[in-house]
Amino acid sequence: MRTPPLNRIWHGPLCPVVCLLAITIGSGARAQVSLRLDLKDGDKVSDVAPVLAHAYSKAGINSVTFAVDGTLAATVASVPYLFNWDTIATTEGAHTLTVTATDADGATKSASVQLTVDNGLGVGSHTLAKQADAAFKGGDRAGAVKFARRALKADPNETLATLVQARVTAADGDLAGAIALLSKAPALATDLAAEDQLASWRITLALAPENTASFASELQAAVKLRQSAADQMVARLRQGSPSLTAVIGMEQMRAGDYDGAITTYTAAGAGDAAAAADMNHLALAYILDGRYFDAITLLRVAERAGRADSNSHALRALALLRETHFASARAQITAADLDGHCPACSIVAAIADVALAQPDAAAAEAQQAAKLLPNSADTQYALSLATPDERLSETALHQAIELDPVQPGPLQDHAVRLAQVDTSVYSDAALALAKYLVGATKEKLAPSILEAMVDLILKDSKSAQVVLTALYHDDKTSPDLLMALATYWHTQDEGSYSSTFMGYAASHDKKRFDWNLPRNPREYLQKVYRGLAYRVLPFLELSTLSAQRAVAGG
Repeated sequence: MRTPPLNRIWHGPLCPVVCLLAITIGSGARAQVSLRLDLKDGDKVSDVAPVLAHAYSKAGINSVTFAVDGTLAATVASVPYLFNWDTIATTEGAHTLTVTATDADGATKSASVQLTVDNGLGVGSHTLAKQADAAFKGGDRAGAVKFARRALKADPNETLATLVQARVTAADGDLAGAIALLSKAPALATDLAAEDQLASWRITLALAPENTASFASELQAAVKLRQSAADQMVARLRQGSPSLTAVIGMEQMRAGDYDGAITTYTAAGAGDAAAAADMNHLALAYILDGRYFDAITLLRVAERAGRADSNSHALRALALLRETHFASARAQITAADLDGHCPACSIVAAIADVALAQPDAAAAEAQQAAKLLPNSADTQYALSLATPDERLSETALHQAIELDPVQPGPLQDHAVRLAQVDTSVYSDAALALAKYLVGATKEKLAPSILEAMVDLILKDSKSAQVVLTALYHDDKTSPDLLMALATYWHTQDEGSYSSTFMGYAASHDKKRFDWNLPRNPREYLQKVYRGLAYRVLPFLELSTLSAQRAVAGG
């Protein structure tokens, strides 16, 4: 039989069969897809569970999809075919995981497994949060994140868990992210530790140079958080343990509520017949409230009754420092007080010696305080004043502000430093901070003079005149105010007035204010606030008084 011509095969009635046979013979059979999972039916998964698929086809795998209970969760186009399943976002209990591999020819292979999501939520959210906290404190950040996420799955209002997450974020260098995370905690307003931490972080971030313009507003927000936490603690204590007056007074002091602390201590009998510690606490509240006479009177009573201790000496010196009686203040601290048992004594002696132009003694005393009590705001403030190295001084000042944003002394020093920078952003920030301090503290003279000097830096002589005139109406003897008026008149090219006020200032304190020439506002601030440490608003913390090793007698 003759073979028909090719053109008759391709175009004749045999074409469909022959063509199909030719294509099949030429291409071979379609490749098979193989698929295997490491997980098996009944396995438990938790946290972020890695689901690894092993897929193969001679044609090449185009994609592998992962579906949870029929809902597509991930598509992976290259090896490894890995799906990190975040089970925190999935309900606890049984789920079906289906994996499908598709090759280049369109062939598919699927496999399903029955898995159980079990994040151990049965122990309760607070137990999980405490596990997270313990892990973080132990240096295990991964464990801290794991347990914190579990706790928040069990209860989204578990603030401790959010706090731990935020601390991990801060430890990773993202302070802004930590603040944003903690700020969104649903129950933030009822958690004292979280509010305190948030306040501290906001201050730390605000102190960064790039955030100078917003420092005053951030400070106010941080102080508000701190006061809210303290108010909550006071309310809880009064409701549950009203007899714990020492703790109630401490929280009031921490929030800057010195009037409230005075009332609490007085009602508890912290008067003339009280123990030394109770009298010292009341005396400190008097001092920080600007009631120096009351503090000194109380401390004299303690001295006469034989109930004074080294802390009592430090407090009396502190009151005298606040009144700018520097030599008298330093005389209150004896050599025995500086033998290493009284951090408060070292702190106050250091600041007094700064004002008395005894830099070596001041630096040694501040260093001694730092050895005794390094993580205290008053210690860091003394270091900032006594340390000659500007970089170290500024670091210590920032630490003081972070540790206690309520105290006006470090904030005032920060404003003075801002004012020394010859840019309007820094001057504006210094003015905003000075205005805040005028409204926030009863000791208004120093921050008011600061406000006037910054007004002059900003060429607002009218505002400066209003402030200085009001101050002079009530006080005609403070040499720093008189020299500020001399500075004001100097900027107005009124030489005779400037000379007159310079003379007045020198007549009240010749040692410190007998200047040959008036200064411009920046020079005034540097000289009076930083060079002379004239009215730096020193302070002590209650915890510093408690740190003294008991030494009886005066």
